[in-house]
Amino acid sequence: FGLGGLGDIGCHTLDIPMYAMQLGYPERVSMADDMDFAQEMGAKKPKDEAATYLYEFPAAGNRPPVKVYWYEGGRLPKFPEEMNDPQTGKPKFEGAGGCIMIGDKNTLYSPSMRPTSPSLVKNWQELRRNLPEKTIPRAIGGPVREVIGAIRGEIEKPGSNFDYAVPLTEVVILGTIANRSQKGVGIQRQGNELQGSFLERIHQGAGPPGLGVRRGSDLIRAA
Repeated sequence: FGLGGLGDIGCHTLDIPMYAMQLGYPERVSMADDMDFAQEMGAKKPKDEAATYLYEFPAAGNRPPVKVYWYEGGRLPKFPEEMNDPQTGKPKFEGAGGCIMIGDKNTLYSPSMRPTSPSLVKNWQELRRNLPEKTIPRAIGGPVREVIGAIRGEIEKPGSNFDYAVPLTEVVILGTIANRSQKGVGIQRQGNELQGSFLERIHQGAGPPGLGVRRGSDLIRAA
């Protein structure tokens, strides 16, 4: 509430790279508003509140560092050439948001804010005939049904559980803080958690709450 497009959609779309690559917390979040989008936008003009966020995640295990860009307000990323329509030469982009994950061997494209129909850009029809076996438990009747199932002891915990959803939400909010401050936010961690002193500074620097909203002085300590 009050977090702009990122706060509205971020937990749906950033869920894709966060979950697939187990990114954890970023080292730094900053605004990348100096990027040139003339080629991607064409004749379209971005909204006044258009913004680009850059999340920088550290390497972990066999995974190298990862950069995640979030575009909103009409801005679009630089699309890989393999996404271009052979007839028009322009990217096959459905225009309803989504996520693009660009790797060394292929590109994954999810055409909506939720990862309901992702596909690989190259050789997808051929690859999908020989997909690996499913190893991740599937949701039982949607998120609400899963919560009820966990309460009843039918499953250990829902897929959208606090262990995962809380850090994901924190990552989204860190982007909003970078936007509001217009400064890069260096993240201080202690193991797999955010440092308490870092959270205190974020809490103090967030500014006064909006009209009719009261901020508790002990929210972070209580958490």
